[in-house]
Amino acid sequence: MAEKALGNREYRKDLAYGKRHAIGTIIFFAIPLVIAFCFAFRYIFVGGPALWTAIAAFVGCVVFGCALEWYRVHNYYCPACGQRITEPTLEQVGVGTPRCYYCPTCNIEWDTGIRVPPSDTD
Repeated sequence: MAEKALGNREYRKDLAYGKRHAIGTIIFFAIPLVIAFCFAFRYIFVGGPALWTAIAAFVGCVVFGCALEWYRVHNYYCPACGQRITEPTLEQVGVGTPRCYYCPTCNIEWDTGIRVPPSDTD
């Protein structure tokens, strides 16, 4: 397990991170967004307050979903102890490297399986 450990850190892969992220996105973003879209589409020919309420719900779902994704990308929770980690490991910020988070409480560096994408300026 400690194949890529830095110093005396233990290195582990968080194999459930992608699954947790996908399920959270589906439950808290995709399903409400589809429901709001269906209501907006249903009332498109009716018009009036029902249409504007449905459109407001749709836009609200989009804004909530974007805020939720931003929060989830910037806050990682250690699977072992639950401590919140807000910054990825400094040694792993280059393009194509894995997005890892170090938990000082457990002395474990967690590899999320996500790779750092290239920036638009590269």
